[in-house]
Amino acid sequence: MTRIDVEIPAALQPLAGGADRLELAGNQVGEVLTALADRHRDVGRRILTRSGELRQHVNVFLDEDDVRALQGLATPIAGYRRMLIVPSVAGG
Repeated sequence: MTRIDVEIPAALQPLAGGADRLELAGNQVGEVLTALADRHRDVGRRILTRSGELRQHVNVFLDEDDVRALQGLATPIAGYRRMLIVPSVAGG
């Protein structure tokens, strides 16, 4: 398994025990996000649907690459240094 730094956005940090980043392991994006959800259930509920899919309003980047433009949750993380979770912010 590959280890990667996962950056937690400010809006989700209180749900992750105040952590702004976590080192997690997996071979693909989905495995890393599942590991995050296992560790911090409330964070998982905000980023993944009940069926384990990425929520529509959440973007995930490996370094600067949007995983939706790659292979989505099946994107291998080998060769990347960080994963960034970016929830959409609505307002007016």
